Amino acid sequence: MSITYNSETLSNKQNSDLDLAKILLSNINSLKPAHFTKTTLDYNGINFKVIQPGFLHSFLIKDIHFAIQNNYENHKNFILDTLQKEVNDYNQSYKSHKEKEEFKTITKLILSYYGFNSDITYPLYSDNVNFQKILTNISNSLAVHKLME
Repeated sequence: MSITYNSETLSNKQNSDLDLAKILLSNINSLKPAHFTKTTLDYNGINFKVIQPGFLHSFLIKDIHFAIQNNYENHKNFILDTLQKEVNDYNQSYKSHKEKEEFKTITKLILSYYGFNSDITYPLYSDNVNFQKILTNISNSLAVHKLME
């Protein structure tokens, strides 16, 4: 896990944001397939940016910013939009065995990142029953459409 920053200039809020980002980075890195590199970030006290691209780095940066905003509805919409984009991308592909396996891996890992059927605890919503229902509904919807078989 690696986030570069200058701790001497960070406020309490910025340190709290940094701690949250460290947890999320650790979570995503714990899920990454072995052939992907770990993401390295930089934090300037306002924004996180990617220094070393790694597994789902663009998703991670966006998720960190939504988590810091702590707006449940916006964050929920981001998750739904992200997974819908994965479905759309798969549906527009040739649907080869390799593409289906990649789709299944990515969607499963995103759900796991949020704590669905996983040992990972997402720091913001792990106790939110509605959030758990959303993850369950997404998983069930993917299964109904035979996208996770």
